[in-house]
Amino acid sequence: MLAQRQKKQRRQIDPYQLQRIMSADKHQLTAYVLEVAIVGCNKRDRVKINRAIAELTSSLNFEYRDQAVVFYRVYRILNQLISRGKFDEAKSILVDLHQTWKKAFNLS
Repeated sequence: MLAQRQKKQRRQIDPYQLQRIMSADKHQLTAYVLEVAIVGCNKRDRVKINRAIAELTSSLNFEYRDQAVVFYRVYRILNQLISRGKFDEAKSILVDLHQTWKKAFNLS
């Protein structure tokens, strides 16, 4: 019974976070996904990181092929680092991406 209650509590979404996500534009959403991946690196949570990277990969717009291919390659490298347990190296790349993304789109 207690385990079921704890599982249900984990699935509940913080209303503030939900509002933050629902009101975000595509650039803010990308920044949020990068933040999730960074937190995943801190926790050494391969599942969380892989889900975040999969989401980033699926959001690539190949109408802008040159840029999309660059990001695709970076995401592949991140997957390789995570599969090898190199969380600190992956985090370093993710932090750089996050900072650059926020700066490029004037996000706070």
